[in-house]
Amino acid sequence: MARTHVGGSGDAGFLTGAVWAFEAPAGTTITRVTVWRSGIKYRTGADDTGTDGDDGDTWLLGAQEFNGNVVGGGFGESCDVPASGAACTLGAPGGVGAASEKTYDVSTRRLTWQIFCRQLFGTGGCPRYYGVSTASMTLFGAGVTLTDDSAPSLSAGGPVLAGGWHRPGESIAIDASDNSGIRATRAEAGGASSGGRACDFTRTVPCSDVAGGSLPLPAAPDGQHAVQITAEDAAGNTTATERTVLIDGTPPLARLDAPRGRVLRVKVDDGACGDVLRGSRGVGVQVPASSTIRASRTVLGGPGRVGFRGRLRTGGASIPDRGLVVVLQGRADGRWQTFADTRTDRRGRWRAGYRFRGIPGRYPVRTRIPPQAGFPYELGYSRTVSVRVR
Repeated sequence: MARTHVGGSGDAGFLTGAVWAFEAPAGTTITRVTVWRSGIKYRTGADDTGTDGDDGDTWLLGAQEFNGNVVGGGFGESCDVPASGAACTLGAPGGVGAASEKTYDVSTRRLTWQIFCRQLFGTGGCPRYYGVSTASMTLFGAGVTLTDDSAPSLSAGGPVLAGGWHRPGESIAIDASDNSGIRATRAEAGGASSGGRACDFTRTVPCSDVAGGSLPLPAAPDGQHAVQITAEDAAGNTTATERTVLIDGTPPLARLDAPRGRVLRVKVDDGACGDVLRGSRGVGVQVPASSTIRASRTVLGGPGRVGFRGRLRTGGASIPDRGLVVVLQGRADGRWQTFADTRTDRRGRWRAGYRFRGIPGRYPVRTRIPPQAGFPYELGYSRTVSVRVR
């Protein structure tokens, strides 16, 4: 809400006043405005020339387009008093109801609602006070409609658009700009779409431009697709570009056949990439490490030491001279806890021991074999053995 008044004693100087102005962004035109306002002006008498009527009224109260024409044409949104002692009004107090609201169709790049002293003769200025404030205006709110016929600029790029197979969600690099900002960016392919932005239409330029932005590749069905990338400005004008992209969101299927000696046979198939998989990607086989484990005894009648031993299953892989680390873990309080670690010899054999304190219960024990340099296996575990303390 904006408010101005010229009450008080003495005269106001030439052009004293206030104005609410709306400037259209470059390349746009204001084509409609709705205002909620309340204005009043009292006629205080003839001006310095002794003239009465509109031209002699020293205060201007009303609205104008950029060219100076009154908003609404003629005396549409202006307040002129024909005789001394009379009053004229715009809108209604409080800013509510039909009397306060008014809509005008216009075509301009600047609108003003204003009140100022337009005394053109003599040096006396404009009277501020005549029983009540000589003139006042309150603007409770305004809604402005802009027309923008220009389309936004758009550029798209990045590795996704440079060829090859790509997964949904990979980033498409975009830049887009417009005099009214970018309301939406989106990528569409195979019935799927991605994108979205937010704007604040209480601002003169409601949307921001996109610089160094990105769009996720849509989750279209596997295969070759024409991906349409679109930028839309605040007025709904769009610019689009289209690129062909190979999309594959389905991982390949792998089947491990029965081993033949030391040879593992894996059959890999991919519905989208077909024979392309063999030429563009490798096939990795991850095998967890494992070990045997034995306990020297599994039942204790009280405190006592239990020895554990076992041997890594290497599948013929060599073991470094310094051996490999084997970690022993026991399960207590609902989680596995490490209580010892040791190293194997070059044949993969290991030994370790633990002294139980004699607290009754059943205690599961296993080995944990972490990934290690020179040993071609992933993280793995042994089976579990249990020691019971009575």
